[in-house]
Amino acid sequence: MTQPNQAPLTSKPQQLPPDTAENTMQTIDGTTQTVTRGYLEIDASIDVEIADLVCEEKERIWLNAIADVAKAMSAHHVHSGALIANSVEASVLVGSNARVQALNATFRGQDKPTNVLSFPTPEGHATHPSENNSEPTHIGDCILALGVLETEAAERDIPVLHHVQHLVVHGILHLLGYAHETNSSDADKMEAIETDILRTLGIADPYDETIAM
Repeated sequence: MTQPNQAPLTSKPQQLPPDTAENTMQTIDGTTQTVTRGYLEIDASIDVEIADLVCEEKERIWLNAIADVAKAMSAHHVHSGALIANSVEASVLVGSNARVQALNATFRGQDKPTNVLSFPTPEGHATHPSENNSEPTHIGDCILALGVLETEAAERDIPVLHHVQHLVVHGILHLLGYAHETNSSDADKMEAIETDILRTLGIADPYDETIAM
């Protein structure tokens, strides 16, 4: 789960509609307060390199699952504010191990595939786009390695789709500026946010080794 610094993905994505967010939230004492909240829009696609490994039905299920992640992240609150404070968009590509390995070698100096790579745009980490920009701010791209995902899911005895959704959440958090590899505080925050979001998707805590997912 790593975070290079450039955005080289070029595959044409399938656009998934964003969820419309409310602007109020209920507090612990039952009152409501206004919060500034945008939405996350994810353009998701399956790489042509692995198209023959993913049937049409599986592709539909995966893309819908990624769309559900966008809705869940759009609705999530951190303390008294929104995780997504303004309208942002990101691209998610499910690719081959070989493609992810090549990117990992080029941008991180590690010649091996990994489960997810995140590539924030220069204006990424951008939950505060220009006030004059009515379009969502593109915060970057994530690429998932299909083979790694399937292997890890099998080793942990969890549904592949749950693992996909977890890694999409994790990758998008990197695009929003969280950096667990260099900031121990962010590591704890990311784990808590991921667990909360996955819970709304019906997925057990991936960090609790006592729970069979």
